[in-house]
Amino acid sequence: MKVGVKMFNNFAMRFPFIAEKATEWCESSEYDITVRLEDGSIFLYDDMEGSIRKLPSDSGSLTREECDREFGERLMKMMRRKSITQAELSERTGLSQAQVSKYINGRTTPSFYIADKIAKALGCSTEYFRYT
Repeated sequence: MKVGVKMFNNFAMRFPFIAEKATEWCESSEYDITVRLEDGSIFLYDDMEGSIRKLPSDSGSLTREECDREFGERLMKMMRRKSITQAELSERTGLSQAQVSKYINGRTTPSFYIADKIAKALGCSTEYFRYT
């Protein structure tokens, strides 16, 4: 069974009333899927944590603050998955711990160069951090 199908089945078992309204879904990363419902709402299901959160429906109209917050959410999740602390990420990337904290808390987003350094330090792609 494909990983994405397995994740959707897990999602449907945990959240059956939401899953029955799903019109489409896709694998967002090796850890999660994005699910679109009949009403246009979008949820991100994290299979490792067994959790969901609602995402903005229109990625094309996200505000800067929403983009910053989304990057921070995804950064924090990947750090938890990899069991990496802020101090460790700081050391691996050469960034100050205060700057890492700003990214995690959604106060700002890094340049592509810095996002690439973060992705390499976490062993993931930069695409993981982008809201699509």
